[in-house]
Amino acid sequence: YKRIFVRYGHGKTEHKSVAQQLPPNGCFLLTTDVFYTNGSPIVVEIKGPSETWLVAGIVRHAIKVHPSMAGFTRPGMGVELTHLPDPCRIYLASL
Repeated sequence: YKRIFVRYGHGKTEHKSVAQQLPPNGCFLLTTDVFYTNGSPIVVEIKGPSETWLVAGIVRHAIKVHPSMAGFTRPGMGVELTHLPDPCRIYLASL
């Protein structure tokens, strides 16, 4: 799996997560703290080697599970990244 540490939130990046499964226009934010529901707009801060991008996104699939079930079902949010700058897309593809 490709995975990177990111920050995310609604309007500001107040939460930390690991982003994994990085297809060209999205990611899965692995977290037990699912604060947003399907359709919620969020921003994701992605740090590259020399640049940081603040990328707009929409929660497409929120999975909230009890912590005792986290070993069976990955809690988190599938996010469509809607305004992914080309340099950020290139960086994610290089991982």
